[in-house]
Amino acid sequence: MKISTSLPNFLACEFAHSTKGCGRRFLLKVCLENPTMHQTETGLLFNREPKEVTYGKYGTFKEQPNVRWSIFIRRPSLPESPSTVGTTFHLFTRGGSLTVDDEDYTNLMGSDFDISRRTIFIIHGFNEGKDTWAVRMKDALLNQEDCNVILVDWSEGAKNQPNIDLLKSYLQAAGNTRLVGAQVAELIRFLISSDARSHEPEFYIVGFSLGAQTAGYAGSYLRNKAEMTLSRITGLDPANPFFRNADVNYRLDPSDAEYVDVIHTDMDVAGTDKATGHTDFYPNGGKSQPGCKSDRLGLDSLKNLACDHMRATEYYIATIEPKKDEPDCSWKAYPCGRYSDFEKRRCMTCNGECPTMGYLADKTKRTGEFYLDTNHQAPFCEIRPKWMEYIRDGLLRNFDCNVILVDWYTGSLPPYLQAAGNTRLVGAMIAELIKFLISETHSSVDLFHVVGFSLGSHIAGYCGRRLKQEGLILPRITGILSPLLCDHFRATDYFIYSLSQQCMHSMKGFPCSDSNGFDRARCLQCKNGNCPEMGYYAEEYSAGVPYYTVITFKTSWSWPVGLFRARIVVKLIGSNGESDFVLLQSRSLKRGSDETFVMPGLNNLGALQKIQVQQKYLSWLLKWKLVKITVMKPGWTGTQSDKSNTQS
Repeated sequence: MKISTSLPNFLACEFAHSTKGCGRRFLLKVCLENPTMHQTETGLLFNREPKEVTYGKYGTFKEQPNVRWSIFIRRPSLPESPSTVGTTFHLFTRGGSLTVDDEDYTNLMGSDFDISRRTIFIIHGFNEGKDTWAVRMKDALLNQEDCNVILVDWSEGAKNQPNIDLLKSYLQAAGNTRLVGAQVAELIRFLISSDARSHEPEFYIVGFSLGAQTAGYAGSYLRNKAEMTLSRITGLDPANPFFRNADVNYRLDPSDAEYVDVIHTDMDVAGTDKATGHTDFYPNGGKSQPGCKSDRLGLDSLKNLACDHMRATEYYIATIEPKKDEPDCSWKAYPCGRYSDFEKRRCMTCNGECPTMGYLADKTKRTGEFYLDTNHQAPFCEIRPKWMEYIRDGLLRNFDCNVILVDWYTGSLPPYLQAAGNTRLVGAMIAELIKFLISETHSSVDLFHVVGFSLGSHIAGYCGRRLKQEGLILPRITGILSPLLCDHFRATDYFIYSLSQQCMHSMKGFPCSDSNGFDRARCLQCKNGNCPEMGYYAEEYSAGVPYYTVITFKTSWSWPVGLFRARIVVKLIGSNGESDFVLLQSRSLKRGSDETFVMPGLNNLGALQKIQVQQKYLSWLLKWKLVKITVMKPGWTGTQSDKSNTQS
């Protein structure tokens, strides 16, 4: 079969798909020798030189290689023209504001720009403009330091274009980041050339999402074309789609500035999970942020996704100027291999000063991956626990007393061994304060009570020993101790609740050798009937009736099986009220066994009238039934069985 070489290249290439033998080889040669038609709607047919565009001093931009993102394999588009992208630069100083460019010296000289001050660029992301979070960031920076702030507005080049699907709009915006990065770099060169004084100006770029990738290209451009290096780049959740697996020439990486710090907040969706800086911070693990809903399939799914992504900007702004009413606001982060290690507090030492996420990250310039937790709302940073204030309020509400809060926050920070060592100094300081108060007010040591939580308990103990050495014996120390985080802080909750009207005189304890004995009601007698009260009233032994209910279940199996761990939920209904449903301790029951459980009760139930029992099974084959229920409670006489009480 003979085919004319005068066929249009596109037709020749299409024929090549259906021609066999030497004809296929001939048509393939036609396509390779005429590469001007190199693409069809179904994709690239042959290897060829990439397309390129040239925009004056900003240089030539070649097509990027294909990049995979999820199921998509695409390349960001070539940058649009400078007139289409429409980038503008808005300069702000403490002395005023002005729109500048990289050509008009006269205009720049009429501004308050001073190159001896640090110059900070702020670059927004996809489908944004400058009049967003960037304005609040600019205001915070100017309030904190005397600097030049330049807002980079490339909203026309970053927008979701009408009549074009979202993916194509994003790919075009992603392609435009290179042009905007080159424009930022050329403006920096222009600013340097505008001042003949010999000094080393400091330029710092903060970029969010696509703006972070823009900052990276600006740094790369300056390094390659001007042989200069930016002092710092902060990437706020750098964009992930079609950048994560891209070559370093097209995305943010540590070579783009002397120091690159990155804050990851949505790295499972919009932000990259790749460590792209000298220091990478992962607040709350870098994925889901507190205060942002985790339901990603609901009606507000896009809003929820954006919340995690946008948190990076909020965190950074919050780090610039700590709130005056939160002096102990901490953004310290810790070097962990993964977030689960941080949650278990396995990596709370830094071998030196721990880095601070955000504005002050460059004070330590620690390298590596660091984790921290934040709160769900502004000011977001971790602050000292509020339990101290709750105890104070409870004491002042119920008693006429003086309350002194001991704040040793700075000394309590990791490393733990140093914090533990500091407890002796703090204990000695409290002892000296007590001695001073006794001397100045002519009071007695018997009027002092020290309450400590965790390491604070050891501080209280050291304080007591210090005073004892001088003949002063504290009448009481309350140490609040418990393992691990939730369990740890529950101890403070119990002490606070002991001060409340609802729980007052209802937190009695019993002299049991272990919890197993208590669970089976084997030790519910106190000497002379005086059971101690946990919490604030522990020093007062009361002869009041302890409010608890002892329930014995006699069981039988409906099937001849062995042990089964039963789940029983019980509700008591009395003449004066009813209890909540209480899940009894999970326990293995044997066929025909009698098992006794202790259920916390209320003193106002009155005479028992009904018991509601809910039984849960792991399998229908393991069903069992109650033969008899016996209830014993101080103030109740006789027994109650399933024949005279309702079960449900």
